[in-house]
Amino acid sequence: MPSVVIIACLALTGCAEDTIQERTTDTLATTPSITAAEDSQTASATGRSAEDGASLSDSDIQAAIQANDPSRPQSFQDTLDPYWQSLNLDGDPPVVTPVRTVTLQEANGTHFECMAEQGFPSVTDQHGQQAIEFSKDQAESMKLSQYICYARYPLEDRYYEPYSVDQLRIIYDWNKTEVTECLRNQGVEASTPPSFEAFAERYALTGREHWTATEGVDLMSLEELCPETPPDDLLYGNLE
Repeated sequence: MPSVVIIACLALTGCAEDTIQERTTDTLATTPSITAAEDSQTASATGRSAEDGASLSDSDIQAAIQANDPSRPQSFQDTLDPYWQSLNLDGDPPVVTPVRTVTLQEANGTHFECMAEQGFPSVTDQHGQQAIEFSKDQAESMKLSQYICYARYPLEDRYYEPYSVDQLRIIYDWNKTEVTECLRNQGVEASTPPSFEAFAERYALTGREHWTATEGVDLMSLEELCPETPPDDLLYGNLE
């Protein structure tokens, strides 16, 4: 009987090893929120806490991220070696010639198409999620194909740059209005938004995390219906 792998990885870093596993539950994991202890440990980088409501500039955010998350990838190339290591495959990674860069919105679809070309077509489950069926003796071949497809279609480097204050405002407003309304239309209560200052502080102190309307919500099939990240034309439109 084949095992099933769910390709539900973070596109900015690739799929971690713990996403390459048999599916044993219909419940999706949600992003853990930052804890008070983490706040206290990292606040010194900016000299303020997430609760004090102080305004942040773009340079404040970039400096805090560099201090608290120095290993943050600066480009897609920076993610290749860590991704290969996460797959636990022997030897050196193969040399892969990129085909083209992709946007965040098209990354998953392009990845599944590439995997199908590699001999691993996907199926859609009852929740509307795509998955790949494979037998145990195909596991290493499947992981190798994942790396090849990941390297063939790199994300544009703009996705690795820290968000500006203006972009954080767009994300915050998007979640507070569009995503919240979308969830309510599906009969799901959105999480309570913090102040924008606390929202921006949390991102600055972690370099990765920020509040979303879906935080703590069992998304199931709502992840694509109510995306927490605004479309590129809204988030990056004035930067192009």
